[in-house]
Amino acid sequence: MPPPARCTDPSVAPSQSEPVELALALLSLGEGERAHALARSLLDDGDEDDRPQARAVLALARAQANGPHASADARAVALDALMQAWRGLPSPEAASLRATVELELALRLRAAGPSSMWAGTQAFADDVGRQTLDPRASPRARAARAFLRAQLQLGEGEAASRALHAAVEASEGSPGTARWIYLEALARDRLDAGELERARSLRERALTEAEAALGPEHPALAPLVFALATTREASDPADPSALNPAVERQLERAAALWRQGPPSTRDTGALSTIEETLARAALAEGSLERARGHALALAQLQAQRFAPDAPEQLPNLFLLATVALREGEAEAARPLLDAAATILATLPAEDPRRVSASRELALATAELDALAESAD
Repeated sequence: MPPPARCTDPSVAPSQSEPVELALALLSLGEGERAHALARSLLDDGDEDDRPQARAVLALARAQANGPHASADARAVALDALMQAWRGLPSPEAASLRATVELELALRLRAAGPSSMWAGTQAFADDVGRQTLDPRASPRARAARAFLRAQLQLGEGEAASRALHAAVEASEGSPGTARWIYLEALARDRLDAGELERARSLRERALTEAEAALGPEHPALAPLVFALATTREASDPADPSALNPAVERQLERAAALWRQGPPSTRDTGALSTIEETLARAALAEGSLERARGHALALAQLQAQRFAPDAPEQLPNLFLLATVALREGEAEAARPLLDAAATILATLPAEDPRRVSASRELALATAELDALAESAD
């Protein structure tokens, strides 16, 4: 099959004028055999510049032929071929392809994660979109964009992980690149693989780069700060019963950053976790005023999300009751513990929260009884 003639008329649609882009268009339409034949002709008889991407098309066509059963190795070969083609591009075209990778991965990651996680990247994604959709973009960059889209449609699991790694490494040193998005995604990928130290290192890099780009007080930093805190050792090395001071500082910072931003970008679930953790840490330190502040903040968050008799109210009820008991306020603690007991009675026996809640209620009730006896 002879290679199509290369058309230089800018009025002709790229998919009709660029053979690599045509092969990729066929591939995206499920025409794997035709795409394979076209790529093979390019590899055998086409321009030298097209051969790296032609090899990538062949690899992807082979992976596509196996559909959902395509092996991770086949997908990896396709992605590696793309990366080789990428490295052969002149610098301006490589930058355009890098922007393509960032846009596609940003959209993919935003669709997969909580919207609040990517709230700070919308302007970035829009800007990259304008770059990559520019009709004046290099034909080879357009072809690479089409290839990448097809790869991401196919690639799951290991292939997607490799795509993230490649995007992060290739964007090193590029101005305007929001690499922290991909560093955080890589960290989650490494956490899933059980590599805690690697995940922590990636999250430290993500936060450092985001701070440099956005400034240290930008609300979009909140999820990155919180994510880093969750990968650190929770206990204080000097006192295993206490919260690690570094974790405590990061949790406090994440909460403050979230509250600086608009309510629509706040992760209230994460904020609730932060307030509960800090309240318990303050209680362990004997800082009752701080404990009350965090417990009240937790109660306010839970009131926005759950009914008054929902099991999710148990932590703030126990925390507020404990603060009252430590201050000798038995009458303030009693209705809180009564409310907790009522909620606890509604939990099914198999509910995992029942054991810990029963233990907390027993301890608080014993403390209440002791306080009442001492008052008598």
